[in-house]
Amino acid sequence: MIEYLKAQNRTNEVIVGGNFNADELHRFSKADFRWADNRNKKFQYRTVNKGEIYQFEFGKNYKLQEEIELLKAMEKANEKLEEQDN
Repeated sequence: MIEYLKAQNRTNEVIVGGNFNADELHRFSKADFRWADNRNKKFQYRTVNKGEIYQFEFGKNYKLQEEIELLKAMEKANEKLEEQDN
């Protein structure tokens, strides 16, 4: 818990220092509220059909590189689905 509190304090210092714009701060707070509100809820499982678009909330600590890798994996899966349809 001490490490978490240190991280929160550091985040607050960076925010107070004016290093983020209003949009980023809004997204940070939205992600934090969502995490706090949903952390004890069970995951929702949904069937995803080809052509449907979904938005994923990765939170403020999600690395861009991991997001890019996920998008590549989703593209490959979509290509396989298209091949199966042909």
